[in-house]
Amino acid sequence: MAKQDLNMEKRASKQEVVDIPLGTLHRMTTWMERVYGDGNVVLIGGRAINLFCSISYRKTHDVDIVLPRRLTEHDIEMLPDKEHCLDEYFSYRGKIGDKARSKLQFVAQGMDRPIEIDMYYPFWATHGSFNRDGMSIGGVVPVPIEAVLGQSTTVKMGGFSFRVAKLEVLAVMKYNTMIERGIPQDDSRDKTDLTTIFRNHANNRHDFILMMSKIDRFLDCYMPEHRDSAISGILRAIDFNGINRDVGNEARLLLRDPSRLR
Repeated sequence: MAKQDLNMEKRASKQEVVDIPLGTLHRMTTWMERVYGDGNVVLIGGRAINLFCSISYRKTHDVDIVLPRRLTEHDIEMLPDKEHCLDEYFSYRGKIGDKARSKLQFVAQGMDRPIEIDMYYPFWATHGSFNRDGMSIGGVVPVPIEAVLGQSTTVKMGGFSFRVAKLEVLAVMKYNTMIERGIPQDDSRDKTDLTTIFRNHANNRHDFILMMSKIDRFLDCYMPEHRDSAISGILRAIDFNGINRDVGNEARLLLRDPSRLR
């Protein structure tokens, strides 16, 4: 592994999770939209799930966003209120599949430390198994950037509006991140996130079939070769304890025959 990646992993291991107030999160995304335009800063990861499920669901050490292109040094120079940006900006090609990523630190008033922004964007890969302009979450299902940007929605909470990847996109990403990390399923934070999505938005048979159908259509549109394996993997990753019994029964039927969704 490259020395730069090792340094970043070491640094990440020291990070503590924090509550990021909605107002601060909104200022941050609005700040980035001054560069990329309205609707082009899309939240993914833990912050996105908080907005869909509960802002108090869990804390996180950073904010994950998808952008249409790389943030450049020129962009940073042009950012409004540049003093909110620390100089510890760097870019690297992540070790996870074919994603390209940069980190930026945002200094927010009232926070005792900077908030780290993890930015994902397309890039042109030149070697190995990298795809041309997608990002692979987990190296299992390459999720194109345009899929995340195109399959996003507006979520309102606490008087603020945020652009967030749709739940079906988050579900695919969470499943693949869980696989990539190689963490036993019972101990996976990503499995907990995935289960939380379904407990909050698919806790009856009708909503469950609707959610799985949306995931199936998303996979068919953007990554059809992974369609059945991803559906089965997501179903196996969900903890159905505490979820409506009819949902568990339907999940078992889908595991035997994913084509029931079509």
